[in-house]
Amino acid sequence: MNNLDIKPTTLKPIEINSIEINSTENNTNGKYKNVLNFMDLILSNIGFIIGAGIFVLIGKTINITGNTAWISVILSGLLIYFISKSYVRVHNKYLSNDAEYLAINEKCGKVISNVSVILTLIGNIAIVYVVVLGFGSYCNSISNNAVSPMISSIIGLLLSTLINIYGIKLTANVNNFFTISGIIGLLFIIYLGIVHIFSNWKALSSNFKINLKDISIINILYGAFIFIFAYFGFELIIRLNAESTNNEKDIPEAINYSIWISIIIYTLIALVIIGVFGNNLDNTIKPLSVLINKLTKNKLIIKYIEFCGVGLTWNTILLSITYGSRLLTEFTKKITNKEQPKENNNSGIENIIGSLKNINNYTNTPINSIIFISVIVLILILLKFNIDLGTIIANSSLLLIMLLVYLSS
Repeated sequence: MNNLDIKPTTLKPIEINSIEINSTENNTNGKYKNVLNFMDLILSNIGFIIGAGIFVLIGKTINITGNTAWISVILSGLLIYFISKSYVRVHNKYLSNDAEYLAINEKCGKVISNVSVILTLIGNIAIVYVVVLGFGSYCNSISNNAVSPMISSIIGLLLSTLINIYGIKLTANVNNFFTISGIIGLLFIIYLGIVHIFSNWKALSSNFKINLKDISIINILYGAFIFIFAYFGFELIIRLNAESTNNEKDIPEAINYSIWISIIIYTLIALVIIGVFGNNLDNTIKPLSVLINKLTKNKLIIKYIEFCGVGLTWNTILLSITYGSRLLTEFTKKITNKEQPKENNNSGIENIIGSLKNINNYTNTPINSIIFISVIVLILILLKFNIDLGTIIANSSLLLIMLLVYLSS
């Protein structure tokens, strides 16, 4: 034993700070989960796009352009597809939930980037407010005034908030259900419309005739400008970058396919409405409701289409909160990502703002940001904020950000 040269080993202390815990792999500890597949992403885009446009804007466009409305629908869709390339380039470069604002920051500076984020968040809140009021009005209409519009709006907002808090996969599944149901309903309307038109071709064929002398290029372009808002939302899935399973491939493809599918659905619906009614819509802004009652007297079918309308409208509320909360979380991370002093002397407002960057460990969702957006919308509902002003704010902010992203890409 004495011949063995045993040297004592010095145990070095473990430096805790040097250990890097990779919490992103398991997506726990306050990180987003990578659970959204291609189908989730494309249905999220389609559900958001056709939610409002198919039930409101298509009627306004036909009232402006007459039986050339389908041209306006296609023109606006092609313009949106062209703009979408900018978002795809920006997404591929940054692969972040706030990719568009990183691009704006790089090209235009921090001040303009921060202002653009704030404007987008205001616009996002305005979208939720406007659509939730539309949801309440729609529920009131189909219930024959049995349900108060304000109560319906608040219930729709609260349900959307709770689902968003529970998890992104549940949010996607709810959207998938209503989007697929809505697409089936719209395809059924298109089928009934085509059958009706061809069975009455002699009487209805004149509705498609276009007199070149009467064509108004200005009206067609104005109709395209109005209808371009129907495609808004195509760009928002880049805010789900951190929650998609294959973000580099799935998000760009989901943007492209969802726009083309929406163009096809919008165009076919416009042609069916024109074929059935021609220019005789009596300035209605709800042509689908008039159309379905013209095509069938089957109460079950009518109720199903009404159900689709409620579901697609609710989808827009649900997803607007999803997208807005992700952007708000990323923004607050950046503006509060400064080294804090040991003594925390922050005010109550600063603490609230700081909490918006947190992602819940259990649900893996930005609960505080979700609640923040929903509370503001609830306050606007109770104050009965002007809906027309809300629409102007929402659309203006979206147009401005699209322009900045296009210039930055």
